[in-house]
Amino acid sequence: MKWIKNLKMAHKLQGLLLIFAFFLAGVGFIGFQTNLEITASMKAMYEQRLLPIQLAYKGQSYNKEVESLAIRSLVNNPNQEMLLNYIDQMEEYINHKDVLLVQYGKFKVDEQEQKWLSHLHGENNQIRLLLHNVKEQIKQKQLENSTTQEQNSYKYDLRSILTHTTESSKYFQAIIDNSQEQASNHYQEGKKLSNFSLSITAIIVVISLILAFLLGIVLNKIFTRPLQKILDAVEMVERGQLSEVEPLPVRSRDEIGKLSKGFNEMIVALQTNLRRINDYSQAMLFQAYHDALTELPNRRHFQERLEKLIEHCQREKQRMAVLFIDLDQFKEINDTLGHSAGDILLQSVAQRLAVRLESVDLFARIGGDEFTVLISNIEQDCDAGIIALAIQEELELPFQVQGNVFNVSSSIGISIYPDDGEDIESLLQAADTAMYQAKRLGRNTFRFYSATMHEKIRERRLIEKELRQAIEENQLSLVYQPKADMKGQQILGLEALVRWNHPELGWISPGTFIPIAEETGLIHPLGKWLLHSVCVQNRSWQEKGLPPIPMAVNLSPYEIRQEKIVEHVQEVLAETGLEPQWLELEITEGSLLEDSFATLKTLEQLKSLGIRIAIDDFGTGYSSLAYINRFPIDALKIDKSFVDKIVLGAKDAKLVDAIIGIANIMDLTVIAEGVEKEEQLKLLESFGCHQFQGYFFSRPLPADAMEEMLRQHNNKPLTGS
Repeated sequence: MKWIKNLKMAHKLQGLLLIFAFFLAGVGFIGFQTNLEITASMKAMYEQRLLPIQLAYKGQSYNKEVESLAIRSLVNNPNQEMLLNYIDQMEEYINHKDVLLVQYGKFKVDEQEQKWLSHLHGENNQIRLLLHNVKEQIKQKQLENSTTQEQNSYKYDLRSILTHTTESSKYFQAIIDNSQEQASNHYQEGKKLSNFSLSITAIIVVISLILAFLLGIVLNKIFTRPLQKILDAVEMVERGQLSEVEPLPVRSRDEIGKLSKGFNEMIVALQTNLRRINDYSQAMLFQAYHDALTELPNRRHFQERLEKLIEHCQREKQRMAVLFIDLDQFKEINDTLGHSAGDILLQSVAQRLAVRLESVDLFARIGGDEFTVLISNIEQDCDAGIIALAIQEELELPFQVQGNVFNVSSSIGISIYPDDGEDIESLLQAADTAMYQAKRLGRNTFRFYSATMHEKIRERRLIEKELRQAIEENQLSLVYQPKADMKGQQILGLEALVRWNHPELGWISPGTFIPIAEETGLIHPLGKWLLHSVCVQNRSWQEKGLPPIPMAVNLSPYEIRQEKIVEHVQEVLAETGLEPQWLELEITEGSLLEDSFATLKTLEQLKSLGIRIAIDDFGTGYSSLAYINRFPIDALKIDKSFVDKIVLGAKDAKLVDAIIGIANIMDLTVIAEGVEKEEQLKLLESFGCHQFQGYFFSRPLPADAMEEMLRQHNNKPLTGS
C-alpha cells in the first residue's frame, strides 16, 4: 500500500470519484433499460389496445345511429322525402363503419378479432344492400300506390336492418371486451416493470448511501482529518499561540503531506518573523511619537502627555508649567551652512538638553528649532524659571559643527496651569507669546506669560502681517539723505532710507518694522525691493542729466549671509543698467564678526564688481580697526552716539580723533553721521574727517525734493571716490 501514499491527493480523489461514477453509471444503465421496457409496454398498450378500443367504441356509436334511424323509419311513418333522408344518413354511417374497420385491421389483431372484423364487414354489406332495396322502391314511386303486402315488404327490409345492427353490436362489444382484457394484461405487465424499477431505484439509493458513507470515511482519513489538524494549527497561530502549536504529522508525500511539511517550516519562520514584527511595531510606534531627527518626543507625544497632565492637575488641584524654547537665529545657520549642518546642531542641542532635563515630565521637539518642556506639580512659578536658567546655562558651552564653532542661545517662554490656561491650546499659545517677548527683549532670556504680553505680541504679529502685504503691494517708499563735503558745498553721495506710511496705522518707524523683518525673514524680499528701487532711481537721475553720484544702501547681516547675494546684486545692476561704482553697500560691524570667513568671501566678490563697501554705525559694536583691516572696506561711518559727545568732553573728542586718524592711515574715507551742530562739524573737520551727513546739512528727502537739491548743489560731475 506504500504506492498509495505516494500518489498525489488529486489522483486519490479522482480514483475514488471514478469508482463511484462507474457504479452510478452501471446502476443508472439498469434503471434506464427498465424505463425503456416500461415505456415500450405503455406504448404497445396505447397503440395496440387503447386506440383500437377507441375505434371500436366509435364504430359501436355509428351502429347505434343506424339502428336509431331504422327505428324512426318504422315508427314515425315518414313521408318519401324524410325516409330518403334517413336512408342517406344510414348509408353514411355504414361507410364510416367500413373506414373504422379498415383502420382497426391495420393494428396488430389476433385470429378471433380478424373473424369478428369479417363478420362486421358482412353485416355492413347486408345493411347496405337492404338500404339499396328500400331506396329503389321509393325511387320507383311504388310506395304510395303499393298494396299492403308491398308495404309490409318495405318494413320487413327495415326490420332486417335492425337485426343486422344488433348482430354488429354484438361483434363490436366482443372486440371491445377482448381489447380491454388485453389492455389490462399490458397494464399488469407495466406495473410489474414499474415496481421493479422502484426496487432498483431503492437499491441504488441504499448502495449510493453506503458508498457515500464509505467514501466519506476514506476522504476523512486521507483529506479532511489532516486538513482539520492544519486548520486547528492555523487558528492557534491566529490567536497568537505559536508556542503551543505542535508539529503536524507527515504521513504521505501527496499535497496534504507537503502542506503539513510546509506548515511546520512556516511555524518556525513565523516565530522568527513575529519577533521581527514586534520589533518593527515598536519602531513604528516610536516613530509615531518621536521626532525622526533628534529621537525626542514629537508634537503628538507632547500634546497627549500635556492633556493627561492637565487632567491629573485638575483632579489633584496641582500646578504645572509649559516651557516653549526657540533657538535664537537658528535660521541663519541653515541659510549659511545648509540644512545638514543645522540638523547636526539640533541633534547636539537635543542630546545635551535631554541629559540636563531628565527630571522633568517631558522634553520634546515640536518642530524646526522649537522645543517644549512639561513640569508637573510645581509649588512656585520660580521652579519653572530655575529649569529655564538651567537650559540656558547648558547652551552657553559652544557647539562644534562641521569644523565650525557656534555659540547657541535660546529664548524661552513659560506658561503656568491654571493661571495662563486650562487647555492645551491656551497653555501652548501663552508660552509661545512669552517666548516672542523674550526675543523682543534681546534673546537669550526667558519670560513668564502675562496678559499685557499678549497684546504686544498681537501688535507685533499685526506689523509682520501688514509688512508682508506692504512689500507685495508696493506700499513702501524711499527717502534720501545727502553726504556732503566738510565745507557743505558739494553733495558727494546719498544714503537711501526706507519709509512706511500705513494707510490705517500711519507712519511706522524703521526701528519698529526692520527688526521684525529680520526675525521673520521678510528682510530678504524687502532688501531686494530696496536695492532694485535705489538702482532704478539713480539710473533715472543720470538719464535726466544729473551727474552720477554714489548711492548707499544698508545691507542686513541676514542678507550678507544669503548664499546668492552676489548673483542678486549682479542681476539688479544688469537689469537697471547702473554702473557698479555708483552703488555703495553699508554693513554693520556685527556682520563682520558672524562667520567672518564667509563674509570676507562675499565682500571680496562684491568689491571685485566695483561696488563700494562701507562700515555703518562704527563704534556701536566690536570697534576694532585692526579687525576691519582684514576686509575690503572703502569707507567708515562714525556712529551718531560718538558725534554727539565730541563737544561735551575732551576724552570723547580724542577717541573720535584717534579713530579718524587710524582710518586715514588705512586709507579709508571717514563719514560722520548725525551731525546737527556747527561745533561738531568744525571739530570733525579739524580731526581730518572727509564727509558728513545729518540734519545740519539736510534731513532725508523724497526723490523729487532730492532731485532739486542735486541740481542746485552739483554743477560738475563727481568722481565717485
